[in-house]
Amino acid sequence: RLKQVDVNGKFTYHPVVTLAGDDSQITLVANAYPNPFNQELLFNVTAAEAGDLSIRVVDIQGRLVSEQITPINAGQSTVTLQGAETISAGAYFVELRLNNFVLRQKLVKSSQ
Repeated sequence: RLKQVDVNGKFTYHPVVTLAGDDSQITLVANAYPNPFNQELLFNVTAAEAGDLSIRVVDIQGRLVSEQITPINAGQSTVTLQGAETISAGAYFVELRLNNFVLRQKLVKSSQ
């Protein structure tokens, strides 16, 4: 239930609204592990359709650190980020793109 408060202090409650979703609209689910990572970074990817998976890793300042394109099939796949061991310790963002769908996730590279 949503409560709307006006500037003068009066308020109104709006009725409860139920939203239903259709899981068939989800085309890409991905989890990076381990996170934090050290020498190896894997992506567990579930895709509704095949395509070229683009993986871009950028640092906190937006500089591109790593980029790779890997063809994947529909269903579940495990993709290894090439060159993960050469990335310096710190915080990063990863962007995964498949067809027209984009996922973003925060990553941490440990120093050990």
